Amino acid sequence: MASAAIWALLVLLSLSAPLPAGAAEWQDLMEDAAALHREGRDGEATAALESALRAARVFAADDRRRAETRLALASIYFDQARYADAEPHLLTAAEIASADEAANATMLATILNALGLVYARQDKVRRAELAYMRALQIFGQELGTEHGRIADVLENLADLFAAQDRLAEAEDALQRALPIRARVLGPQHPGLLSLLDAYAVLLHRAGRDDDAAKLEARAWAIRAKQVAD
Repeated sequence: MASAAIWALLVLLSLSAPLPAGAAEWQDLMEDAAALHREGRDGEATAALESALRAARVFAADDRRRAETRLALASIYFDQARYADAEPHLLTAAEIASADEAANATMLATILNALGLVYARQDKVRRAELAYMRALQIFGQELGTEHGRIADVLENLADLFAAQDRLAEAEDALQRALPIRARVLGPQHPGLLSLLDAYAVLLHRAGRDDDAAKLEARAWAIRAKQVAD
């Protein structure tokens, strides 16, 4: 679920939001959970986040920090393949963020992208597609159509289409995602590898082995550069 990106967003949101009286416990638990997650201690991070969710009751029902807590907990559940547990937290987080979409647009798009991943893992294909499409729309409006977050959602959408043998639609998503990520990260960045590998596999499936070989050569060059560096 791109956990690192989600945690980075949550840290920024938490630091920017004023704390009401009695909210210090929530802040401490969120920081503890983030630290535990970075250390790979996700069992303890889960417990901290579950406690943070209880502590978040000091906030108003539509306070975005309630959504932040649920997004973080869902991210941990996703990493543990607990997709059915993650889904209701994401749905509630999306409902909270939607209450003031103008203020919470980027967070809402992040939640929807995560929800798409959770739906996809449960074979809820149509729901996943709709979540991704809405995330793309919001990110495009808020960040611009060439932002790196657009490429992230397009990659997820391509995976969904490819799993359904919708190869033309998957290729279209990858064709859009690859140049965006290359512009954001650079043409030799390792962050391109997942897109290049997925695109090459897709082209092999479509019987376009020569085109796939070109992408594999590009990926090989990036990996060779990593080793050399």
